[in-house]
Amino acid sequence: MPEVEQVPCVLVCNGEEKPCELQSEQFLLKYPRGPYTTARTHRLTSVFEFDFHNRRIAESTRLMVEAGTLPRPSDLPLLADPAALRAPYLDATRRAVALFRALRPDSGEMKLTTLLNVDGPGAAHQLYVHVQPLGDRPA
Repeated sequence: MPEVEQVPCVLVCNGEEKPCELQSEQFLLKYPRGPYTTARTHRLTSVFEFDFHNRRIAESTRLMVEAGTLPRPSDLPLLADPAALRAPYLDATRRAVALFRALRPDSGEMKLTTLLNVDGPGAAHQLYVHVQPLGDRPA
């Protein structure tokens, strides 16, 4: 019987599944620049230091817009406020993790890479959540 190839990763953008076969490093290099953060799951059911990562995305978004390195998104007040960003970011993360676990139930802990980018001034944002197996700790 042929071996079934496992899905290497999952990518969700603004709550919608997107095809992806890239590992997180290649994903960050291929997609447009923006604030990003990398987290990990803890006991498969929570994200270690989620609120830190949420604040990091919000703060980096604000700073990058102020510096002119990220186009000002139409919904900047949502994206630059950790309290406002938390619910949509958490929903996207939950969706991506649930999808990955459904496709790879035996994968163990997961590495979560979040990237936020904007197509141009006044455009809407794209909030990507990329999930792949965490892998072994380096020796």
